Amino acid sequence: VEVPPGNSLGMLTALGNGTSIDFPGRRIPRSQEFSLGFQRALPSHMVLSARFVGNYTDRLRVFVWDNGTMDYNTLQKGIADPNLFNQQVPNPYYNVPGIPQSSTCGSNKTIKAINLMLPLSQYCGLIGQYNDPLGKQFYNGLEVKLDKRLSHGLSFQIAYTYSKTMQATGYQNGWPYQDPSLKYEIGSHDRTHVFSDTTQWQLPLGKGSSVLSNAHGVLGALVNGWAADWTIQAETGFPVGLNTGHWYACNHSYAPDGGPTLSHYLYNDYSSGNPLGCYTSIPQYGLMNLPNQISQVRQPSIVNLNVGLHKDFAITEGVRVQFRGEAFNATNTVLFPGPDNNPGDGPPKQQANGTWTGFGTVNLFQQNFPRIIQLSLKVLF
Repeated sequence: VEVPPGNSLGMLTALGNGTSIDFPGRRIPRSQEFSLGFQRALPSHMVLSARFVGNYTDRLRVFVWDNGTMDYNTLQKGIADPNLFNQQVPNPYYNVPGIPQSSTCGSNKTIKAINLMLPLSQYCGLIGQYNDPLGKQFYNGLEVKLDKRLSHGLSFQIAYTYSKTMQATGYQNGWPYQDPSLKYEIGSHDRTHVFSDTTQWQLPLGKGSSVLSNAHGVLGALVNGWAADWTIQAETGFPVGLNTGHWYACNHSYAPDGGPTLSHYLYNDYSSGNPLGCYTSIPQYGLMNLPNQISQVRQPSIVNLNVGLHKDFAITEGVRVQFRGEAFNATNTVLFPGPDNNPGDGPPKQQANGTWTGFGTVNLFQQNFPRIIQLSLKVLF
C-alpha cells in the first residue's frame, strides 16, 4: 500500500472486503473561533449579555475509499449494464504466495471484474482509510443571556441561542466512484433555537414577607423560609435523517402538508398505490443524491421542566433539618424518537396497541424519563 508523504504506515486492520488502513499521527482537528459581544448592566441587579460566535473546525476525520477512483463515464456504463462489473473473470491472485487462502483473493478461482478495474486490486474489494483530515464544520450563533443577582429573594439566569451548524464530513458517494468534493449539509446535531431558564426564588411567605409576615409559633414553623427553584429547557429537535439508499422523485417538500404528525412525519405520496410513493430504490452502482439529514423536518422535541421546593426547620440552636421535594419532568411530557426513514417499510399502519409502523411514522416509545418525584430530609449540624 502506498503511504502518503509525511505519514507512517500504521496498522492494516483487515484484509479482503472492507479493508481499512489507519495512519496514526495524522493532524488532529483544529478549531478557530471568533466572537464579538457586549454586556450592559440593567436595573434590579440584572446584566444583559449578547454576542455573536463563529467557530470553524477543520481536519476532522473523513472516510476515504483509496480505490474509489473509477472515472464517471465508466461508472455510467456499469450502471446501464451491471454485468459489465459483475461478470466473473479469472482471478490472478488465486494460489499466489502471500495471499491468505481464507481471503476472497486466495480462495476463489474467479472474481468480479470490477475488482480488477480499480487500483489496489490485490485486496479484491473495498479498501480505504477512516481518518483522512479533510472534514470541516461551521457554527454561527447569536447567544443572549440575562442574569439577575439575588435580590428580594429572586435570582435567575435566562439564556437563548439562535444558531446554525453546517458540516462537510463525508462524501455523497464512495466506492467505486468517489465524488470530487465533500458533501456540505446541515449538521446532524444542529439546533436552531435553544432556550433555558434557571431560577431560585425565596417565596414571599412568612416572617418578613408580604404574606403572613407576622407568622410565629406553629404557624411560623410551617410557613416561614420556603424557597423554590426550577429549570426550564426548550430546544429545536435535531434534523431528521434520510435513507440515502433511495432517490426522492416527488416535487414536494419533505414535510407533509399541515406539518409532521406521529402517523405522517415525512411526506410520501401513497395515492399512486405504490408503497414507496415518492421514493425509488437506487439501482446497483447508481449514485446517491440525498443529504444525510434535512433541516425542513426536525426530530420530536419537548419542553422539559424540573422544579424543587425546600425549607429548613430549626430543631435546636445548632441543628436544623432541611426538607426538599423535587419533580423531574414535572409536566410528565413524553419525548418520542425520530421517524422511520426507510421507504421500504411501506405505508403507515396502526397496530392494535395504538402504536404506528411504516415509513414516516413515529414509534410511541418514550425516550426520556417519565415524571420522577423525589422527597428528602437532610440533617445539618
